[in-house]
Amino acid sequence: MVFPLISLPPADRDPALSVLAREAAIAAVTTDHPAPPAATDAVSTAVALRAVTPTLTALTDDERALLSEWLHRIATSTA
Repeated sequence: MVFPLISLPPADRDPALSVLAREAAIAAVTTDHPAPPAATDAVSTAVALRAVTPTLTALTDDERALLSEWLHRIATSTA
């Protein structure tokens, strides 16, 4: 951001531009990230995915059975 500004004649420079760029960079680095999903989110996601597992034609029968077993374990876990 500095080089484009100093390459302009002083009369054409917008000093607010460097401030905006700095604030945008700081905001991008310091913005809070959303919390990781709770365990209950994993359970509800597993239940929903397990419901459609039989329709997943990209997987073989054995792969669908294994996926269904894993999703069942997640959906019924207590931890």
